Amino acid sequence: MLLSALFVLNAHAIDVAKPQPLARDTEIGWKRRIGAGVVVGQPIGLTGKGYFDKRGRHAVDASIGMQVRGGSYGHASYLFHPFPLVRSTSFELPWHIGGGAFWGTAQKTVGFRGSVGLDLDITDTPIQVFADVYSGLGLAPSAGLGLGLSAGARYYF
Repeated sequence: MLLSALFVLNAHAIDVAKPQPLARDTEIGWKRRIGAGVVVGQPIGLTGKGYFDKRGRHAVDASIGMQVRGGSYGHASYLFHPFPLVRSTSFELPWHIGGGAFWGTAQKTVGFRGSVGLDLDITDTPIQVFADVYSGLGLAPSAGLGLGLSAGARYYF
């Protein structure tokens, strides 16, 4: 009796100790590499993102649209995705950091832009929701520093 109870307990412990299935990767970044969507913040307009490596760690994003204060705005940035903060069976939450250039017509400005942000990649659908915190260093016609937030969504092809 004691031996069969120990066997049952041991079998249960082995079953619990089995490794859980790994989270499924999303298709975004390695199978579906080009995304297009909308962004709110700076600018309010259209956004695109393209991954250019097989692991989905290196990407270029660009946005174009209207500035909050009027005029048009655009930027292009390189983004590096070091690793996902969360990976589950239903979504992945990678973070990214990067930099690039921007232009705006409201103040006739061009300069450099740096950003850090999060992407919410949904496993069963090619949709990505994102949020970025960015800093801009305007160079012309005069130097200036700006800080802002943007968020949006992209569909990947």
